[in-house]
Amino acid sequence: MLLADRELGSGLTESPLEVKVERVLRRAGLDPPERQYTVTCSDGTRVRLDFAWPEQKVGIEADGFRWHTDFEQWQQDARKHNLLQEMDWKIVRATHRSLRESPDALSRQVGALLGQTALALEGGGLTREAR
Repeated sequence: MLLADRELGSGLTESPLEVKVERVLRRAGLDPPERQYTVTCSDGTRVRLDFAWPEQKVGIEADGFRWHTDFEQWQQDARKHNLLQEMDWKIVRATHRSLRESPDALSRQVGALLGQTALALEGGGLTREAR
C-alpha cells in the first residue's frame, strides 16, 4: 500500500507521516503538491520542503518527533523556516498528533492558503467545507 501511495505524485515520500499527510490532502481534493521540493533561498541556501505548491509559495513540513530531538536539527529547522518566511513562503506544519486529532484542519489551512475549498469528512461522506 505504501508503494501505491508513493506513486501518486512527483518525488517520493520519506516517512510514514508524509504518507499520512498525502492521504489527507488527496482525500480533501486539493491540487497535488510537489514532493521533496527544493527552494533556493535569497542567500543561496538550498532547503527542501516535504510538500510544496511553488507557484503559491505554500509548503507543508511533516514534523515527526524523531527528527526533531537533536539540538542541531532543531536549529537548522528554525533557520530554514526563517529563510522561507523571508521569501514569503507560508509553511503549515503537520504532526502525527495533529493528523490524528484533527486531520481536516490541515486540509482547511492549506486550502485557505491555496485559495481552494477543501473536502471534509462528515458522517462518513465527503462534503465541501464552507469558508
